Amino acid sequence: MAASLAGAVKAHIEAQSLGIAVFRDSAPDNEPYPYVTVLEDISTVPDGVFNAYDDPQGHVSELVQVDIWQQSRNAAKVKVESYTLPDAVMKALHGTLLPTAPKQVSGCQVVSRTRLLEPENNIVHTALTVQVRRVLV
Repeated sequence: MAASLAGAVKAHIEAQSLGIAVFRDSAPDNEPYPYVTVLEDISTVPDGVFNAYDDPQGHVSELVQVDIWQQSRNAAKVKVESYTLPDAVMKALHGTLLPTAPKQVSGCQVVSRTRLLEPENNIVHTALTVQVRRVLV
């Protein structure tokens, strides 16, 4: 079992055999591309599906950000960005129950994906926002 929700997301992505490293919060300096970082608890709010007066477990909706970092071009200026990697990560997360999460997860839904180009750093950054419906206790 993972110690945190970000750890569960990390473990789930790693289990997909995508050939990429996954880190909580940030990658080590000089980590080769591509890699993924996971930020948990961007926002946590009560889950509106449940009645606040009859929900002893306290269901919540937590936003997690999953960032895919890729090199845009190699030293020979050839495009090396994988166009299939963001889809693979998105598919892996959308609908999963995160069985290794420290608390029961009712489901995950990818609610947005944004591709950001950082030409000055030769980086393509794809940010996925994932809604995780889970219990508090």
